[in-house]
Amino acid sequence: MIEEKTDTEEGNSYSQKQAENHIEYLSLDPSNIDTSVVSAIGTDKYLNSILLWVNNNLSIATINFDDFAEKTIKPPKRNLSEVLVGHKSRQSIINSVITMILSSIENIKRICQQQKNENSNESIDGDVGRDVKQDAQLLVELASRKENTKGYSEAVSST
Repeated sequence: MIEEKTDTEEGNSYSQKQAENHIEYLSLDPSNIDTSVVSAIGTDKYLNSILLWVNNNLSIATINFDDFAEKTIKPPKRNLSEVLVGHKSRQSIINSVITMILSSIENIKRICQQQKNENSNESIDGDVGRDVKQDAQLLVELASRKENTKGYSEAVSST
């Protein structure tokens, strides 16, 4: 479940959606995840990555649905093992984080698909961006105006 975050209260279960940084955070259930160690788990749709804030460290895992277990799950597991060295609940925390990610896979897919759709809508006529196309249309309109072409015709004929 994704909701808009209204305030940040450390250690509380919340979920947020912040348009300015394009990260959607998953709700953390303190009964399943030690929120004193895991402060947030989110999906950055521009980076196409899962972001984990654990023990004041940020871990980033690129999302790869073709080989999700090997390329999306294993890297953060290794990173969390390093970040949590010596922590008494290390394996439990890692398991809860991975379980949270796996249980949210449909939401993660939705976020990634939404970004793909936005990216494809931003491109008009292949590689020509919307702003470039609008600028080109404006130039054509200006050049097509009789008052603009008359001055050009006179200038060309006088040379």
